[in-house]
Amino acid sequence: MNRTEKFELIYERYANNVYRLSLYLLKDETKAQDITKRAFENIYKRLQESDEESVCNQLLIEAKRLAKNQDTKEVRK
Repeated sequence: MNRTEKFELIYERYANNVYRLSLYLLKDETKAQDITKRAFENIYKRLQESDEESVCNQLLIEAKRLAKNQDTKEVRK
């Protein structure tokens, strides 16, 4: 399985979980969609060296990090 196929499979399986976590943390659908997209973009680079379970955990951690950074940016405004 090449990187693109692996990415598509992981996206299909985990995008909803990442989105729901982001929505829970941010309480904003648009921001949650953005965080989901960015989390997958950031993880794509690491797909070759990780197994699926590890990637899922990395996605959730990345979504939390991005959501926290989003919250921090809003507080500063």
